[in-house]
Amino acid sequence: DIKGEDLSRVKDIVRSGESLLDILNDLLDISKLEAGKLELEDIPFSPLRVVEDVVSVMAPRAKEKNLAIASFVESSLPTVLVGDPNRVRQILLNLVSNAVKFTHAGAVTIAISNRGERYGKTYLDMAVSDTGEGISDEARKKLFSPYAQGSVEVARKYGGTGLGLSICRFLADALGGEISLDSTVGVGSTFHLFITLPAGDVSGSP
Repeated sequence: DIKGEDLSRVKDIVRSGESLLDILNDLLDISKLEAGKLELEDIPFSPLRVVEDVVSVMAPRAKEKNLAIASFVESSLPTVLVGDPNRVRQILLNLVSNAVKFTHAGAVTIAISNRGERYGKTYLDMAVSDTGEGISDEARKKLFSPYAQGSVEVARKYGGTGLGLSICRFLADALGGEISLDSTVGVGSTFHLFITLPAGDVSGSP
């Protein structure tokens, strides 16, 4: 059995490995995106399942920090949508990962709402909210730029590549959507992914 100090060292090694893998994945993704070599799928998927996957992945990290993590999917949302579930999931994972990283007390919430339907397409607002430190107006100006972080202090304290939000922006553009931010320093932040997707056949959803 692994106990005490040995267990702590194992956890440190695992975290270091995960951080390195995250960095490598970010670098690969940004290279593909900047080169215009991103391939998108167009398949039926369940938006509820995508959200559940994100919560399942991020719940252990949230638990380590004693944070609550919750999700809400509006009942009027189509059960099946058509698009690239992996890229939608990737954006949400990046946003939720950041929210957990920069939140020290309270909760992180994913909420998907239906902003309306027209010509068989659904206008979605995928929002990730936190009760973290908030983001200043000055930091917002460079937040979505590659390799940029909110401040030198943030980079030193939290590490990372500064590519996560840039990747989210690239992916949102590729999906025909956009990302916006509402934030109040000392209160928290909400990132919105606005995207439009057609409804799909319930029988064909993965």
